[in-house]
Amino acid sequence: MKNNYVLMIAIVAVMILGAGCSKDDDEYSNADLTVKTNISKYELTKSITTAFDNSVIGVYVDDVDGVYNPTTNSTASVTTGGASITPSPSITINEDATVYAWFPATENELTNPESTSEKAIDIVTTDDFAATDQTDYLWATPTDVSKTSINADLNFHHALSKVVFSIVKDDNFEGTTLTSISISSTENTFLTGTGTMGIDDGTISGLTAVNSLSYTNDDGITISTTENEVVALVAPTTLSGTITITLEVDGESYSSTISESEWAAATQYTYNLSLKGSAGGELTIGSATISGWEIGSEFDITFDE
Repeated sequence: MKNNYVLMIAIVAVMILGAGCSKDDDEYSNADLTVKTNISKYELTKSITTAFDNSVIGVYVDDVDGVYNPTTNSTASVTTGGASITPSPSITINEDATVYAWFPATENELTNPESTSEKAIDIVTTDDFAATDQTDYLWATPTDVSKTSINADLNFHHALSKVVFSIVKDDNFEGTTLTSISISSTENTFLTGTGTMGIDDGTISGLTAVNSLSYTNDDGITISTTENEVVALVAPTTLSGTITITLEVDGESYSSTISESEWAAATQYTYNLSLKGSAGGELTIGSATISGWEIGSEFDITFDE
């Protein structure tokens, strides 16, 4: 009898311990968010952002109850190659949530962030031949995570448009040194200045309409029968009015016009500029080609001397 009593106590103890160690599916331990990054349809050329090498992205996690800590945005240093990283400060995933991200970022740059928050941006009116002064703003497709799926594979997209001027001359054109390219409109069709970019969809707003953009190189670049390229990053816009492209070669100006078009976000537009003739010269704009980002339009332009 005594042995039976001891056995019963042992069985009860095992049952209690087993109950204390069991977990329902809803009781998984919380874990810190990790992210991987890549840039959608990105062409690694020119001096535009080529990767997230030693750069900082902003990460914000949102849910209906606002249970995350920290509740403000976090930042993450990201290295090339899409390796998994943990935002700092870390974000604990304890409920189903959505991850929002943008580039570039500074720590806590959003005040009381939410899914519709906007990042401050600045679009230049003048730049050099390699878009050195213009930041390449990016946003990531919102990605869902949960306690059992804490890794967010973030796919970033360009918020701006990319414009490439591809310049050649024929054997009869005597000019050699290109120092500036400008594009102007009879209407205020270009957008520059200070504005915002939505972190959820990359929508740009708040910019100021202007009628010209210019790109210069004080030392100039030598043009020849082989293509030379000038690259610009611009705000998406619908071109309107008469659009004129002007080149300055050896102190002389050469102009030609293009038909109305649209500069869409994450899209590259290539303008093939041809300088032809001898004295006086002529600039012609031919059909446009597409490369790099999303496919856009290409235009051929000829300038005759």
